[in-house]
Amino acid sequence: MSESAKPTCKFCWILRYFAVVAAVLLGAIAYRSFNPPNLEISELNQQLEAATALPVGFRAVPNVALMGYDGKNKPALSFFEDKWTMVFFGYTYCPDVCPVALSNIAQTMAMVRETNPELADTQTLMVSVDPKRDSPERLKEYVEYFDPAFVGTTGENSDLEELTRGLGAIFAVVGDIESDNYLVDHSSQIVLIDPSGAMRAIMTPPHLPATMASDLALLRANL
Repeated sequence: MSESAKPTCKFCWILRYFAVVAAVLLGAIAYRSFNPPNLEISELNQQLEAATALPVGFRAVPNVALMGYDGKNKPALSFFEDKWTMVFFGYTYCPDVCPVALSNIAQTMAMVRETNPELADTQTLMVSVDPKRDSPERLKEYVEYFDPAFVGTTGENSDLEELTRGLGAIFAVVGDIESDNYLVDHSSQIVLIDPSGAMRAIMTPPHLPATMASDLALLRANL
């Protein structure tokens, strides 16, 4: 699943990241100009602290192939059937962003289970953007360290690129991928997917547990 690393620089990656985010926001604006949001969405976004709700039909999960814990590929949409899902892009060798984010999501879900148990069925899915090093076994051990209910997956680089683009995210290898001594820069937002596989909200960092728990309750109650 490896491929030669392309020359990257931190500044270039930041430019690419903001270009993708801008494209998503412009897409949302264009969509709403032809499909005006109802009052409920407008009111909801005024109440949300660190999330933005998206209108129905804005964007769907690209149905690429993702890997299950058994090492076999299956359609991406099968990961979202019949459940709401918070999707986070990262990798197990991440030195800082990923462990902090997953820890915050775990605290968020602990709060949700205590205060809104009816929302405890919300799934957390970490999609690894480092398929060369992140085997299904390693992913499972890693995500379940933070919360036994968390799920991990990855896929071929071409599928990951299509998936991240479709959900307004981005990633780039920094360093020599052949040496195994490299980092992967990646977006840190959390994307909320509904049971039909549609993108319904973006949660932006910092991912504060109390804020995310409050926003998730509002989103689930109104979308």
